[in-house]
Amino acid sequence: MGQLVGPRGTPRPHGFLAPGFVLAGGMDIRAYFHAVMELSHGLVLVVDPEGRVVHADSRWEALLGRALAPGDDWWAWVDAADQELGRRMVAQVAETVVSWGAWVRGAAGPRYVEWRARALRPGELVLLVGVDVTLHMERQQRLEEEQAQLRAAHSTLACLHALALLGADPQQDLSAILAQAPELVHQAVSRPEIAVAIRLDGRVVAQVGRVEEPADHVAPLVVQGRRRGSLRLGGPVATLDRAMADQVAVQLASLVAKREAQGARARLEAQVRRADRLAKMGQLAAGLAHELSEPLANILGFAQLVAAEPGLPQSVVHDMARIEAAVLHCREVIQKLLIFGRQVPLRREPVALGGVLQEVARLLEPSAARRQVQVEWAADSDAVVLGDAAQLQQAVLNVAVNGIHAMERGGVLRLVAQRADGNVYVAVEDTGHGMSPEVMRQIFQPFFTTKGPDGGTGLGLAVVHGIVSAHGGVIDVRSALGQGTCVEIVLPQME
Repeated sequence: MGQLVGPRGTPRPHGFLAPGFVLAGGMDIRAYFHAVMELSHGLVLVVDPEGRVVHADSRWEALLGRALAPGDDWWAWVDAADQELGRRMVAQVAETVVSWGAWVRGAAGPRYVEWRARALRPGELVLLVGVDVTLHMERQQRLEEEQAQLRAAHSTLACLHALALLGADPQQDLSAILAQAPELVHQAVSRPEIAVAIRLDGRVVAQVGRVEEPADHVAPLVVQGRRRGSLRLGGPVATLDRAMADQVAVQLASLVAKREAQGARARLEAQVRRADRLAKMGQLAAGLAHELSEPLANILGFAQLVAAEPGLPQSVVHDMARIEAAVLHCREVIQKLLIFGRQVPLRREPVALGGVLQEVARLLEPSAARRQVQVEWAADSDAVVLGDAAQLQQAVLNVAVNGIHAMERGGVLRLVAQRADGNVYVAVEDTGHGMSPEVMRQIFQPFFTTKGPDGGTGLGLAVVHGIVSAHGGVIDVRSALGQGTCVEIVLPQME
C-alpha cells in the first residue's frame, strides 16, 4: 500500500478510511480497502476496542442473515459463553497476532469461527479475520463421539468378558462373583469418581464408593422374570455409562440365575443320592430289625417268667430287671429302624401342622428351660398335610431336640410352618454352634452321632428322614460353624 495522502497532497499517516483520501496513483482508499477485504479468504471485520463495528465485508450478510453496519455491537452476535474470552483477546491485541475460537449466532444456526486479530491502530482499531470451521468442528465432534463410543464399547466388553470368566470358574461362588463385580464396573465407567453398588434381595452385597440415594442410574437385576435387585451408579454418569450398566446388569442377572440353578440342582442331586443310599440302608435295617424282633421277644418273655418265680434272691430279681430294660431298649431301637426303613404303616388323616408345633413346643419346655433356650413357634392356619400326626410330631421333635442340644449357652429355637407353592414348609432353626461340612455329609446315616457313646443311638435324624420320605416329602439342612442350623422339611399340601 502506498503513502496515504490528503486531497491537497498533505501526508496523513494516521488517517483511516477518511473521505477524500487517495493512494498515490489516484485510487480512493475506501475502494482499495474494500477490494482487499473482499479478496480475503476469511470473514473480515474492523472493530474498536469496545467491539463496535467500523467496517465488515459482504460475507457477513450471508452468515448472519443481515449486513453489519458501522456502530453495531459485534458482541451481540457472539455466544455468551465465548464473549469473555473474545473481549479479553481483543483487549490484548497489539502488534502481534492473537487467535481464538468462538460460536457465532448465524442465520442457519450456530457457526464456529476461528479468529485471528491484529491492531490496525493500537488502542483504537482492531482487524479481525475469521474462518467458518463449523463443518470441521462438527466432524471433529462426531469423531470424538465415535471414539467415546468405541472406548465405552471396549470397556463394556472387557467388563462382560471378566464377568463371564468369573462365572465360568467353578471355584467362584455367587457371593465371590458379586463381590468383584462393582470393581469391574468401576474400571469400565467413564470417570473415576462414579460410585458403583450392587443390591440383591433387599441389601447391598458389594460396592465401590458410596452411591447416594436416589442413585443417578439404576439398572434392574431381573432374575427369571422377577426383579431381585439392581446395579446402581452414583456421580457424573454419562449416557454411555448408563448403557454399559444396563448390559452388565443383564449379565449379572443371568449369572445369579445360573448359579442359583446350579446350587438347586446340586442340592437335588445330593438329596437323590442320599435318598438312594438311605433307602438301601433302610432295607438292610428293616431286615435286621425283623430278624431280631423274635429273639428279643423270647428273651423278654423268659426274663419276665423268671422274675415272676417266688423266692428268688434279690440279686437275681435285680438282674432280671436289667435284662428286661436292655431288651426294651433294643425293641425301641428296632422300632426306629423300622421307621427309618419305612416299614411302619402310616395313618393317613388331615394333620394341622400348627397343632403339631404347639405340642412339640410344650414337650420341649422342661429341657429348653434347663438350657436357657427360648422356644418360639408360628404356623399358617392352612398349613395342613395328609399324614400320620404322631410320626410327624416325632420327626419335628427329634430335630428340635438336636437344636436344643446345640445351644449349650442358651439361645432361640424357632419352629415355623408355612404354606407356599402347593407345599407346606416346616423349618426348625436354632442359634447353636452349627455343623461342619464333614458332619453335614453324615447326619442322616444310621448310628452316626457327635454326642459320644452315651449321648444317643444316632438314629434321630435317620428316623426323621424315614418319616419325611414316607410322607412324600424332602428334607434340607443348612448349617455353618458358629452360625446355627436350619432344618427345612417340605411336605405336599393337602388339597
